[in-house]
Amino acid sequence: MNRYKLAKQADVLMLPYLLGHDGLIKLMRDLGYTLSRDQLNSTVDYYLLRTAHGSTLSRVAHASVLAETDPDLACLRLSGETLVFAPSMPTGLGSVAFSINYRRHLLSIRLTPGRISISSAPGDAAPIKVQVGIQTKALATGRRRSFSVAPRMSIPASDGPLCPVVPVNS
Repeated sequence: MNRYKLAKQADVLMLPYLLGHDGLIKLMRDLGYTLSRDQLNSTVDYYLLRTAHGSTLSRVAHASVLAETDPDLACLRLSGETLVFAPSMPTGLGSVAFSINYRRHLLSIRLTPGRISISSAPGDAAPIKVQVGIQTKALATGRRRSFSVAPRMSIPASDGPLCPVVPVNS
């Protein structure tokens, strides 16, 4: 495959997927290397064009990494025991809604301009942690959390993902 410059899966993008762009740039700096956001974005673009997505994790990693590259994507990722959202409303859409299963919770997520709502269907699963921006809240089955989302801006990686929020209807 190397002769054809093709990658089976997104292994090279696992570090920005797991650490986020700012976290990886900080780690590289701590190790004595210089890595700019432009260099990281170029690396993401390079592998996006050359990945065959031969694993189930490949598309998930790519989507998460692209969400930090492109401000017109909604971002969802796992961070330890927490489900992390860094939303940014896609241009031209009134709303985006989708459902996921996470730790025996059926979650309905709705993103509208300025707000994200995360609802868990009734059930008997233990509460989960949900993070939006710098706010982390517990979410029990049969409950909903809604967050007001400010315009996307960069904040230090140690303080959480992109997108500051103000909790509403907690």
